[in-house]
Formats: sequence, structure tokens, C-alpha cells
Amino acid sequence: MYNFLIKHGQAVAFGLGLLLILIFFGNVMNGLEEFSLLPQEQQKTSDIFNFGLYAAIVLTVLCAGVAILFGIYHVVDNPKGSLKGIIGVGLLVAIFFVSRTMAAPDAGSLAETAREFNVTPEQSATISGALTTALVMAGLAAVAVVLSEVRNFFK
Repeated sequence: MYNFLIKHGQAVAFGLGLLLILIFFGNVMNGLEEFSLLPQEQQKTSDIFNFGLYAAIVLTVLCAGVAILFGIYHVVDNPKGSLKGIIGVGLLVAIFFVSRTMAAPDAGSLAETAREFNVTPEQSATISGALTTALVMAGLAAVAVVLSEVRNFFK
């Protein structure tokens, strides 16, 4: 399967995407006249675009699942070569849990918004930890880009 995907994976993905797009446009074109005749308030309840939305959701979940499975396969297949990746994931988890633990309780307008949307303190801490982790990763990525460009300049 792996060798098949290496050889023909892009063609299969392109073909599947093209097929789904053609089906979606066929559904939309068949129902476009009735959709246009609906009052604007009822257009929001129309299901003319549902196939495209569901196809995008299914493909996203499928791709994420396959990426995770191939990642696990390669870690099991070559654990020594995957050591840097495993350490990186461990570092990410550590950054998340440290920033989640250090999350300050909500105060001011943020507390009012959290109450309005029924966000518990645990959920708020998790959101804060995820945002902090994302910001740390974005900062590290920016630093890595700058350092690699400086390094390439002197090569």
C-alpha cells in the first residue's frame, strides 16, 4: 500500500478531489434555480451545499487519521530515527501542560464573556494553554526561519 501511494498517491488524490468537485457542482447546478427563488431567510436552511461540506469534513478527518497512522507506523518501524520527533512531541505536551497549569483565572471582560458562553475554569485553562502553546510554536518557527536564513547567507 505504501509503495502504491508513493507512486500513484498524488494522481489518486487529484482524481478523487476532481470527482467530488464534479459531484458537488452537479448537485449545486441542479438545485440553483430553486435556491435562488427562496427568500433570503430560507436560503440559510437550504441543504444545497451539504454534500460539499460533508465531503470536506470527511476528507479532512480521513487525511488526519491516515497521517497519524503513518506517523505511528514509522515510529514503530524506526524508533531510533524517530527519537527527535518523539522528543519534540514530548516537549509540545510539556509546554501545553505547563502553560495550562500557569493559566490565570479570568478577570474583567474576559470573565464576563466566559460566563456568557458557559466556559468552566478548566475549559478556560485548557484554552489558555492551547493558545500559549500555539504562540510559543509560532515564535519558535519565526526564530528558526530567521536563523536558517542567516545560516544560509553565510554558507
